[in-house]
Amino acid sequence: MGTALSFDVLKRWIEKGELPRTQYIRVFINVIVTMLFFFVWLYHGLVPKIIVKSPEEVSMLSSLTSLEGTAVIKGVEIIGFLEIVFAGVWVFYRKKRHLHALQIIVFPILTISALIASPSISLHPFNPVTFNASLWILSIIGFLISRDLPSATSCKRTRKGVI
Repeated sequence: MGTALSFDVLKRWIEKGELPRTQYIRVFINVIVTMLFFFVWLYHGLVPKIIVKSPEEVSMLSSLTSLEGTAVIKGVEIIGFLEIVFAGVWVFYRKKRHLHALQIIVFPILTISALIASPSISLHPFNPVTFNASLWILSIIGFLISRDLPSATSCKRTRKGVI
């Protein structure tokens, strides 16, 4: 896999003049951003929604919907499960650019929803406004750097007879 990636980097250096160092830096940044988004979605789905069943999460969902009692708690758990699934998508889905584009749309919607559900939440430390704005900007950066990344899968390989 590393050899195939190196050959794709070499090909891009020859054909496009893009230095290998900048290509590897973009690949490395893409991997780090992917791991970060995996962690963020996994953590926010698992800890506050499924393990803790945070009263703030329950209250916000209740404010945005007509759910009450155990139904709203179940709704928070379902959202948590969906966030965990989305974390897995970050690991296994190859076209990260699509995921960044989706998040560029979703993070402002999530921020506005949180503010509608609980306007005072914007006054808390580490609030959804600053957190989601940071993730939104990181999604834009990820979207921009993920264009035309070198990849081991883009290297043509053929197998000849095995001895």
